[in-house]
Amino acid sequence: TKEIWIVRGSPSNLILGEGWTTIARMALANAPSLKQVTIPASVTRIGLGAFYKSTGLEEVTIAPGSGLTIIEANAFVGATSLRRFDVPASVTSIGTDAFNGATSLKQVTFAPECRIDRISDGMFSDAVALQTINLPSSVTIIGKGAFSGATALQTIYIPESVTSIEDDAFRAATGLVQVEFDPNSKLGGIGKRSFSGATSLREIRIPASVSSIAEHAFSVASSLTNVTFEPESSLYMIGASAFQQTALRTITIPASVEKMGWNVFNGAKKLTNVTFEKGSHLKSIEYATFTEANALRTIEIPPSVTTIGPRAFSNATNLEQVTFLPGSNISLIGESAFADTKLNLVVMGEPALKKLNAAIIDNNVKLRFGDGNTFYGANNVSITSMTKQADTFFNVAKQRGVPLDAARLSASFLTGQTPKAGPKGGRKRATRKGGRRRSTKKKAPRRRKKTRRSAR
Repeated sequence: TKEIWIVRGSPSNLILGEGWTTIARMALANAPSLKQVTIPASVTRIGLGAFYKSTGLEEVTIAPGSGLTIIEANAFVGATSLRRFDVPASVTSIGTDAFNGATSLKQVTFAPECRIDRISDGMFSDAVALQTINLPSSVTIIGKGAFSGATALQTIYIPESVTSIEDDAFRAATGLVQVEFDPNSKLGGIGKRSFSGATSLREIRIPASVSSIAEHAFSVASSLTNVTFEPESSLYMIGASAFQQTALRTITIPASVEKMGWNVFNGAKKLTNVTFEKGSHLKSIEYATFTEANALRTIEIPPSVTTIGPRAFSNATNLEQVTFLPGSNISLIGESAFADTKLNLVVMGEPALKKLNAAIIDNNVKLRFGDGNTFYGANNVSITSMTKQADTFFNVAKQRGVPLDAARLSASFLTGQTPKAGPKGGRKRATRKGGRRRSTKKKAPRRRKKTRRSAR
């Protein structure tokens, strides 16, 4: 073999005869002249780095009825001319980095009956030409960096069987436009940086089965405008910086979410609306969660939130109003949480105000209902109760000629409180000076007394 591969130079076309069972470790590595290989059905294993940096290899043909079961790690690393690869149904395992750096690989087809259970770590990393791949229904894990840097990949269908997308799986897959999950998806977790830098991804639907989105999962996915969570979401945790520097416009956070890390929406400059589902279990809004969310004008904090971290909303330059919903358990807000915003109105109940004041040591900055408050980095803030806010809405509607019942209903809908302004239903009855209510009943005409004439 030394004479054939080194002295004479490797052939361009290699046909292995029936009866071969293994292509050994590094067997055809660094064979730059090799362009075509035919692998017989008898081969069951392609060894570690078997075609490592065979830069001229363009085509691998595997005979029908193949018994190939294992393709080991690094088998086709740096096979920069390989254009397509068909995985036989018999294959059960493909090792890490198997096609890493196969820069001309455009198409990978798994036979429908293929029982591979994992897209291994780095399997198609930096396969920059990869456009088409069908993941078999047996796959349960998409490994770390599996498609990292696969810049030509535009769409990917994630089968029902996949339970985990691991760290960096699609990181810097800059051409990825669509990620489609099976309607019956069993996906449980989205790993760190899974879609970070997927700059063409515009929207994604997160299956109800997902319980965790790890840190930086979608960070710098700079075209991402829409993230929707399926009804009855199981999502428990959103990791730090998960949606940092995205183009999100609105987001509804499922009630099941209890934890959100630092910087989750930091730099999401187009975010105009954040809604926490009714019955939210969220405990805290952490450090810099909404920093530089410059389009955000108002936000309602769910009753379950007990703490807001330092600089949580700092530099959200258009934030004007924060409402702590009735029953709020807020007890601590961190330093400069609302610094460099336009915050001018905070709506909260008296119990929430008392809890916050209990944590403030300096009596000079104690909070009070009314104007002129310094509210955690924001100056000249007015604090009002939800009931007064309801009265305000009611009075404004009344002044604009809205019927009283409709004005009351509108105010109740917007604030969750019944306005105290005005009696229930109808007009106010006129009252006499001194406070007695004037009767509106018509008085009966006075009857003359009949008197007997005295007899003369």
